[in-house]
Parts: sequence; C-alpha cells; structure tokens
Amino acid sequence: MTLLTVLDNPAIRAVIDLSLTAADVPDATIALDAFQGQGEARVLARFPDAASLTGDDAVQIRTAAICFVAALVAESLPRVLTEFVGRRSYGATKAAATADMLSIAAGLRGRGEAALASIVSEPVPRVRPISFSIARGGRGR
Repeated sequence: MTLLTVLDNPAIRAVIDLSLTAADVPDATIALDAFQGQGEARVLARFPDAASLTGDDAVQIRTAAICFVAALVAESLPRVLTEFVGRRSYGATKAAATADMLSIAAGLRGRGEAALASIVSEPVPRVRPISFSIARGGRGR
C-alpha cells in the first residue's frame, strides 16, 4: 500500500531544498524502496490503516510520509550530488554539505514525528486512581 505518488516528489525535493530539481534527484531515485518504501513503512508501522484516514488526519499522514522520505533522501544527497560533479574532490566542502544534510534530515524526521503525534486515532480515556475506587465510603471509623 503506497501513501505517496509521483506527484508528491516535488514536495519531497522542496522540503529538503527549494533549489533541488528533478535533474538533481530523479523521481526514480525517490521511488526506490530504500527511500519511499522505508519512509512509508515508518508511517504504516504506527498507523496501519493510514491509507483509509480522511480529512486532517490524511493530510498529516501525507505530511509525515513526505518528511520521512525526504529525510532518507537528504542523508544520501551529498553523495548523489557529488557523483554528478565528476572526479574532483572537494574535501571540506563535501564534509560541510554532509553535516548540513544530516541536520536537515534530523529536522525532517522531527517534523514527521510531530505530524504523526498530531493524529489522535482514539480518545484518551480518563483514568481514575485505584486508591479512590477501592476506598470505602465511611469516614474515620
């Protein structure tokens, strides 16, 4: 069961970096199981019925899936982008870009978790402490 379609790929690229294009991160790369499959699996692990949710809950599920997939893509993005540059080594620039993408990925995972936390699938029951439910009704006898 897929939560995202190819139409969500521009959003995935945009939450990583607004300047990313389909030439930088192709749709086929995003659709790999290592990215889209694992990102959606993280959402489905917490909400197995995610595809059947509607309204605001469906929007939050989609947002969480986009963020989780984008986080996985962002972690590998410096390696993917340097592959297109050629054989030149950029040393510190690549290390800085990697550290920056790792912090972006952590932020995206946090946004995904926040989106999932905003979904209330069942009402929270009011729990009465046991000590009040066992006590007898008499006073000081």
